[in-house]
Amino acid sequence: FLGKTPSGGNISTYKELTKLADEVNQPDLVYKFMGLSSHHALWSSKKGAAFAANALALKGQNSLNPYLGSIVPKIYRSTFDPDKGISMSMKNILNSLLGKDQKVGDFFAEIVEDLLENIWNNEWRTRQASSYALSDILTGKRMKEVEPYLQDLWEKTFRVLDDRKESVREAAASAVTAVSKLTTRLCDPTESIFENGQNALSICLPFLMEEGLQSPVDEIKILSVHLLHKIVKVASYLLKTHVPSLVSVVLSSISHLEPAGFTYLQQHAKGEELQALEQARLQISKFSPLNNILSVVLDQVDSSNIEEVMRILQGMVSSGVGLGTRVGAITYIKQIAVTYPTLIKPYVLKTILKIRRQLKDPSNTFRKTVSETLGTLAKYGTRKSMKKLIEYILDLYNSAESDDNATRESVGIVILEISKSALPKLRNHYDEIIPLVFLAMQNKQTSIKKIYESIWSECGASLSLHLEGILNLTFKCLDSPTWELKRQAALTISSVAKNTGEKNIIPFFLNIITKLHQSISGRTWEGKDALLKAEASVLECCKTYFREESDGIELSNEIIQVMIKECRKRNNMRYKIEAVTSLTSILRTFAKCLEPFDFFEPLYEMLSPNLNIKHEDDEDDEEELKEKKAISKLKLVTFTCIGATWPNVSNTQLQYITEVTILLSEHGSDLSYSWDSRIAILNACGHILTNTKNKESCISTLPHLLPMIRSNMKDAKSSACRSASLKLIEIIANYGMDLGEFKSELIDILHELSEQYHGKHLNLPDIQRKIINLI
Repeated sequence: FLGKTPSGGNISTYKELTKLADEVNQPDLVYKFMGLSSHHALWSSKKGAAFAANALALKGQNSLNPYLGSIVPKIYRSTFDPDKGISMSMKNILNSLLGKDQKVGDFFAEIVEDLLENIWNNEWRTRQASSYALSDILTGKRMKEVEPYLQDLWEKTFRVLDDRKESVREAAASAVTAVSKLTTRLCDPTESIFENGQNALSICLPFLMEEGLQSPVDEIKILSVHLLHKIVKVASYLLKTHVPSLVSVVLSSISHLEPAGFTYLQQHAKGEELQALEQARLQISKFSPLNNILSVVLDQVDSSNIEEVMRILQGMVSSGVGLGTRVGAITYIKQIAVTYPTLIKPYVLKTILKIRRQLKDPSNTFRKTVSETLGTLAKYGTRKSMKKLIEYILDLYNSAESDDNATRESVGIVILEISKSALPKLRNHYDEIIPLVFLAMQNKQTSIKKIYESIWSECGASLSLHLEGILNLTFKCLDSPTWELKRQAALTISSVAKNTGEKNIIPFFLNIITKLHQSISGRTWEGKDALLKAEASVLECCKTYFREESDGIELSNEIIQVMIKECRKRNNMRYKIEAVTSLTSILRTFAKCLEPFDFFEPLYEMLSPNLNIKHEDDEDDEEELKEKKAISKLKLVTFTCIGATWPNVSNTQLQYITEVTILLSEHGSDLSYSWDSRIAILNACGHILTNTKNKESCISTLPHLLPMIRSNMKDAKSSACRSASLKLIEIIANYGMDLGEFKSELIDILHELSEQYHGKHLNLPDIQRKIINLI
């Protein structure tokens, strides 16, 4: 500054004018001007200096004409000075200099060059004035005028957006708005010729994509997205040559524009939290303005750029950075396929081969999106592409680890999408697909099971038509080293046995039993009990085989030996319980179709030790409590199995009836057993009495049975036990006069029961009726 006014203000206008005089190379103007400053206090003020300069300009206008190209840009810039006094003074000077014959627009090139040079000036006043001056001078300009400066205009105005002073940033925003409006107008084919539009796009798009969207400043990123959207919205067909680069940069930016905290949370989240976080990220990206840009760009995809676009998308699906980018890329492939089915057809096979590997991706959300896209692509592909996809997903399902339900879900989604969009093509592969679908319907995860049930429904599949294929796949899965596949195969056999007739399954019966026995042998594993249940279901379905075929007895003995071996396994209590339960089902089936039916001796020898298993009475230990419950459950199913084991051969019945009823009565009289265990004992005793041919031997068991009945009749806590006891009494009462001395004891028990509940409310009214009938 040159000095101070009497009031203490800065004489900034002097500085500007002395610079002007220096620029025009007329030192005498400087001396004249300096003399004005001491003439009067009025001339020492800012307005006074400006007024003097204005008079000076009027006098020397003719001599200044050769220097207007240098003077006008600086005065024009100063008309936007933050100081309103200086701004007004400079406007007066500018008007005096130009006169009536000239306009500011005549010096457009010189002004823009000066403003671009000073927009990065060290003085904030200069940067601010330059920015506002640019926003004014660019209004209404044509491409021919601004083309030499358009690149610099974008670069330099954007840089000032990050200025340290707020007022400068506001001025820069005004300049950027002016540049963007100008560019938008130039890129609009309805307002600009093709060549000009192309040139404008070639300048602004690379800058916005490379500098704007990649800026470390969030505000600049957001502004760049907004400007880019405005430009692509009006550019229409002029975008065609820029489509590949736009797709690449915009998709990459989806992840870059996410909040940084998402990455941290993603690394530390697990299970359901991780899935919820992924869903949140995708929901946010769906509403991103970047997706609006992609939607506009989609309209400009054609034969001239689709090859490059597909190459970029394929690469981004496999190697893109960030979940949002990868999901966006795979979704864009699907959108292109739906929008341009003819254009994409030559690229379907290559795309399927490239992206199918992503079905193994750790992100559940991404896998689902890939699965849906693969299903859509299959609709528009050739037979070869469909065949390749089907072969891959079948192999993927069969090779998945036991706990890899995510992969099985992805395979299901692919098939479901194909069934919805390209069912006629899928029908050509029913022989491979339908057996897999039926197998997968046995998945223990409900969500996956529902997917395959939906496929079965969409395809209108029939169990009888595809039975052979289903069983052949089942046999392969039984040989698989993967436990989950073995389990699903076993459940498939159970389902087939329950849902198809004996006539359909008999041709495969022996093969099924052989395969099941091969899979059952060996150590236990998670889900192995499904094999035992499958065998029980198949035997129930094909029980006539044992009546009609000569090898029925031999096969039944083999089955019993396999089951005995499994029931003896001690290292897995849960499996042991399931083995005994399945054995009970098998015995009940054999009892209906075998004559003679007698496996009692080896089975009783195997089962009776289960009743001697003890547990430590430590209720504070959670593991001990689990063990106690397991032992109690094992004893319950053992009691039931002993009843089902009872033979129809008289000699065996006479040999064991006393021993067995004594054993059952001792346990049945012990009220420390759970109510369901005592019911199992009472029912087993009833089954033995009902199926024993010799009445005398049955009556001989009453000294052991009646005390047990009396104990359970007195159990006021369990009406179910009383009901089961009455059923056993009914069986005994049917012996009538043969009861002899035991008849009076039986009547005493009934009288005691009647007196115990006389006048009291009973939960089971049928107990009263049974008592009356029996007495």
